[in-house]
Amino acid sequence: MGIRSRIHQWWALLRSEHSDPPRFGAAVALGVFIGVVPIYGFQIIVAVFLSRLFRINTITVVAAAHISTPPIGLLWIIGGVALGDWMRFGSVRVIGTEDAWKVMGGEVPDLLLSCMLGSIVIGALLGGLTGWLSYRWALKKSLAAD
Repeated sequence: MGIRSRIHQWWALLRSEHSDPPRFGAAVALGVFIGVVPIYGFQIIVAVFLSRLFRINTITVVAAAHISTPPIGLLWIIGGVALGDWMRFGSVRVIGTEDAWKVMGGEVPDLLLSCMLGSIVIGALLGGLTGWLSYRWALKKSLAAD
């Protein structure tokens, strides 16, 4: 067996592992959650580790974690800071993209704390919604295939 056929077998295994509708929905939910939470530089590592831990499809988790690519990632930061400040202080601090970049770099610990708190809530809600929609879609596709 050549290297090319081994790569094809490995890729087929990665695509199809743990791909039943409930696990597919869970993989999307987890990936979106990881993508929204500001752990930049570690998102893919965390996505791979948690997908293996929870035995859900690694490729789906990693793909869904890319919801934070620029410029959308800046919106998650701005929204996270606003929601986090509202949860912490009862008021919303409006920040611009320049401040959002500083949050990404960890330069403003107070903003980062608000962003982390707000992003966990946003990530949980958005992850839950996209996970549920993905589960319903996968279930419909699997029923249609039967």
